[in-house]
Amino acid sequence: MCYSIESSLRTTGMSLFAIIYLLNSGIPKFQYLGAVLIGWCAMQFAEALLWMTDPQKCTTANRLLTLLFIPFVLALQPLGCVWGSLFFNSWNENKNFIISYTLFIVILIFFQRHILNPMMFKYKDCTTITAKGHLDWSTDVQMNNKHNWYFIISMFVWVVAVGYPLFKFWKGNRLWPFYVIPLIGIFIGIKSDSPGSIWCYITSYASISSVILLFLHNRGIKIID
Repeated sequence: MCYSIESSLRTTGMSLFAIIYLLNSGIPKFQYLGAVLIGWCAMQFAEALLWMTDPQKCTTANRLLTLLFIPFVLALQPLGCVWGSLFFNSWNENKNFIISYTLFIVILIFFQRHILNPMMFKYKDCTTITAKGHLDWSTDVQMNNKHNWYFIISMFVWVVAVGYPLFKFWKGNRLWPFYVIPLIGIFIGIKSDSPGSIWCYITSYASISSVILLFLHNRGIKIID
């Protein structure tokens, strides 16, 4: 996965099936997970579009997707968890948190991509292909080993930013199939030369897990509550 337009489209299709299945369940908790997956899986569609721009070249389409669309789908990763809460609660119950967290995520992404990265690394405004064949839509030229600490801190901050609203709004105490997602991301990310692009492994795991959990739930096997 994450290596070609075909793999990105396959992941997009699988995720879309999971999202439709969850949203049509009529069960608020699984509809919420559907909203979460919309935010998490939009990146695979964005990557499919980027593959179409011929990432070997810095085209205008590549630049626009990198600078405008990628930040938007990055914001969706935590905000799907936030806005999906409307399946549980009315707008008035959480509007202050929803608005403030949305602003926080927008500022965080802008600061990291357009202020912090250019301060620390050579800046780039196009998506490129790494030596291992991954898309690299980051705005910094590939980090070397001496900057591993920066990746670890950035990954930790993003895991918290994405995970906090998920656990804040989940009505119950068992969401254990999703506990391993950050571990998957960190483990694969450390070994990858484009940590962000391996998100497709996480979305694939989350999509498959959600479908299985809903399928079992409909048959009386309630693994999550």
